[in-house]
Amino acid sequence: MTLRRICCLSLLMLSGFLTSALPAQETAQYFRQNCFSCHTIGGGKLTGPDLKGITSRRDRDWLVDFILDPISVIAGGDAYAEQLVEESNGVIMPAL
Repeated sequence: MTLRRICCLSLLMLSGFLTSALPAQETAQYFRQNCFSCHTIGGGKLTGPDLKGITSRRDRDWLVDFILDPISVIAGGDAYAEQLVEESNGVIMPAL
């Protein structure tokens, strides 16, 4: 499984999308090592948005596209993606 796919699945699992794609310990560890510095799940906004309830704000396809290639989604004129960049003072999530 590629690093990109693991991160995508990890974020989706942590946001309540998937229930058993990866072992919980592996998912939590991945999140701590790669996402925790910019995101919380229920702890409020950091550099990036709080991921709690993300699936009520965006659908699965949008999330997968953004997680794998945020620059393309932003460049495509997506209003929500542009709002995220503005709210994070211009910081763009790295492509995974």
